[in-house]
Amino acid sequence: METSQTTKSNTLPIALTMGDPAGIGPDIALGAWLQRTACNVPPFIYLGDPSTLQTRARHLGLDIPCCVVDAPNIAIERFADCLPILPIPLSEQIMPGTPTVAGALTAKTAIEM
Repeated sequence: METSQTTKSNTLPIALTMGDPAGIGPDIALGAWLQRTACNVPPFIYLGDPSTLQTRARHLGLDIPCCVVDAPNIAIERFADCLPILPIPLSEQIMPGTPTVAGALTAKTAIEM
């Protein structure tokens, strides 16, 4: 019988898709990671473009360590020290508040993962 004390090796993080990279999705991910301890946020993995997330963090004046991971289970181990990202690269640079077709297609890819 399984209990709430599931081992980390059997647990996967919440998958948080980036949404429209020109929208507030990256901001929400950054804010959630910053509040991970205070609000007992469960481990999550960000599915999106690492460069876009890091650029948004700088734009907001946030110093958030991000780490690219190649599998969701690694995010559990890394979550306390960095915001884990399963990379979905964008084909062009995104400007906050300016949606693009490339951004929409990347968001769709993240959802389909």
